[in-house]
This record gives sequence, structure tokens and C-alpha cells, in this order.
Amino acid sequence: MEKLDLKLTLEEYRNFVRVSLERLIEEECFTVSIDNKNTEKNVFIKLTKPKWYTMLDENTQKIIFDNLQSHILNTLSKPPKDGNY
Repeated sequence: MEKLDLKLTLEEYRNFVRVSLERLIEEECFTVSIDNKNTEKNVFIKLTKPKWYTMLDENTQKIIFDNLQSHILNTLSKPPKDGNY
């Protein structure tokens, strides 16, 4: 499968990454599990890559996934509103 080769400005690229992140979230392309066995919490993220994601180059995929990880960890670090995550 041929990878996409996009020529974007920095601002367009940032917007592309943001929209891609939102799309992964909206399409529910990931699962999160938390291991509380030790004193530390270990968070595991499993990404089910949609076709559009696999068409991106590896660097762009990594950047989007890193942003997804940050979003998930930031969300988990906030106090829950209803006592549940």
C-alpha cells in the first residue's frame, strides 16, 4: 500500500494532527487498561489502526499516537467527576 506524501505548512500539519487525533477518539480506535497491581499504575493503550491511519508515514503515525497518549494520560490524571474513569 502506498503511503501518502503531503506537503503542508507547520500550521496545516498541526491542524492535521489535531483532526487525526479527534478522529481516532471519535471512531473509538483504541482501548485503555490500567494495571494497579503494584504501587505504580501502569496504563496500556491498544490502538486499532484504521485504514486511513495506516496510509500515513511512520513518523506522522508516531506523532499522532504520542498525542493520543498525552491526551489519555492527561484525562486520567484529572479527578473523576462521578468517581469513575
